[in-house]
Amino acid sequence: MLAFIEDFGLTMQNMIVALEQNYGKPMHEIDALVYWGRFGVHTQQEEADASFWARSYSLSDLYALFSKDVYQFGTAFPGFGVVHNGRAFSPEWILNNMEQAIIVKQIPAYEIERILVRASAFHQLDEIRASAEQIFHALRVYS
Repeated sequence: MLAFIEDFGLTMQNMIVALEQNYGKPMHEIDALVYWGRFGVHTQQEEADASFWARSYSLSDLYALFSKDVYQFGTAFPGFGVVHNGRAFSPEWILNNMEQAIIVKQIPAYEIERILVRASAFHQLDEIRASAEQIFHALRVYS
């Protein structure tokens, strides 16, 4: 999304106008529906609507998108990566650069363990995960 925003030179106001036109509602109503979808109480009949709104952008999401602050962005869009010391690291980078992640970037062990556990759900990553785990455990023994 950040690349899309940069490529097209969009502003936060552009995004608000686009959301309002798309949904036919003012931003304060969209914002309320997003929060209801994410955190509200829903009946079984409302679950599809709640799920739809939960995937849209709230005002706080837009502020994070346009903030250029990695911590604010990481909080709004946590994904499966790691935000540490003002930098965002993807799971793929961590798995492929385990030694650097631990020694140079000093990503906390609990974050690396979370990435390894998540990677175990994807069997196509078994080989790279196994290699990353070996490095992780070897470096933990020596630190």
